[in-house]
Amino acid sequence: MDSMLENSSELSTEIQSQLVTYTEVMKSEYKLTLAKAEQMMTKDIPDDKNWNGIKDFRSSVSVGPKQLNNIEPPNVLVKI
Repeated sequence: MDSMLENSSELSTEIQSQLVTYTEVMKSEYKLTLAKAEQMMTKDIPDDKNWNGIKDFRSSVSVGPKQLNNIEPPNVLVKI
């Protein structure tokens, strides 16, 4: 974000001040969005350090790579 300001010397002071303001707003919005996303991702995970999403997905749908690789045509999508 700050790289936008490095080359702003060619712009008018009004535009430079708008860039500074916009950059600060974007940084704060990014931090809020990141915090919300992190909260949503960890909401349903009891142990986020040892959680394995792929294993959970495979066990919930009862399908793994071995089953998916052995599907023969025709109608592959229907069989999945």
